[in-house]
Amino acid sequence: MSANAWRNKREKIWERDDYSCVYCSYSGSTDDVEDLMLDRVIPRNARRSEIYDDKEYGISRFDIIFHYSINGDSNLVTACYLCSEERRQRPLRKFFQLKPGAKENFLKKAIHIDKRILEALIS
Repeated sequence: MSANAWRNKREKIWERDDYSCVYCSYSGSTDDVEDLMLDRVIPRNARRSEIYDDKEYGISRFDIIFHYSINGDSNLVTACYLCSEERRQRPLRKFFQLKPGAKENFLKKAIHIDKRILEALIS
């Protein structure tokens, strides 16, 4: 994906998420978004890392590879810099254990994520 296409996608996701972090509700503005980033619900390395095996996620690799686009809009959410750094490559349920309140915020704001995948990731 070109840098310009990625920049456009990022803006689209930020706007969809109302310029606020889906984990902690930190709110940037359209003029000051330097603290906002994109976060992948299923991380890029989910297909190759043993940390993200079928037992951890509760879904098969087939589901991840063929039914979920790693760079697709439904796998991308707005996150503030601090939440992005705290989460890194952790599965959602491990991140939610570390950050009280993040799960509740996430479930309220990440309504665009495929429900079947979402349930498997956080249950």
